[in-house]
Amino acid sequence: MRVARLHGRRDVRIHEEDRPRAAPGEALVRVEAIGLCGSDLHWFEEGGIGTSRITHPVVPGHEMAGRTEDGRLVAIEPAIPCERCALCLEGHPNLCPEIRFSGQGHDDGSMREWMAWPERNLFPLPDGFTPTDGAMLEPLGVAIHTVDLAHVRPGASVGVFGCGPIGLFCLQVAKAAGAARLVARTWRLARSGSRRRGPLARRPLPPRTAARRRPS
Repeated sequence: MRVARLHGRRDVRIHEEDRPRAAPGEALVRVEAIGLCGSDLHWFEEGGIGTSRITHPVVPGHEMAGRTEDGRLVAIEPAIPCERCALCLEGHPNLCPEIRFSGQGHDDGSMREWMAWPERNLFPLPDGFTPTDGAMLEPLGVAIHTVDLAHVRPGASVGVFGCGPIGLFCLQVAKAAGAARLVARTWRLARSGSRRRGPLARRPLPPRTAARRRPS
């Protein structure tokens, strides 16, 4: 099968590798759709995020959907908590200190044709959903969690600063939660020297270009 491995900063190579074998409790999934997260771009452009660096060739990708060998179209949850620690048992698996994550560490991600992944992390999609819809459920989940943490209530005013995919999802989820006024402000890169200065090279768009949307 074809695999895209990130070997270092701006160094992606296509490899031919054997199809993985599903271990007990896992299923083999043919990847049909993936999304590119901002974190994937950080890994590619900078060779890491913060203090985490690429130490070996890794397959990126954690927004994905695919089809199992028996024909089920599934969304694939990228995080694998241990399910044994106190936080997992208390219902907070996202805070598990032993959590594994698709495309990080020694767990190859979805930029490959096939992946073996725990059955408990595969969620069948209803009729009418496409693989692309399934791949978007991971960033949608981030937005739902964000709006939940913000305690958005009917009639609230909500500001979203940064209109990438997550920001746009946050706007839609906030509207669905009953927000009465939505204000969004996007950012653009100051291209001259942006690679050198990284995130500090971002500057807000002039106020006249900020998007404001009221419910109809």
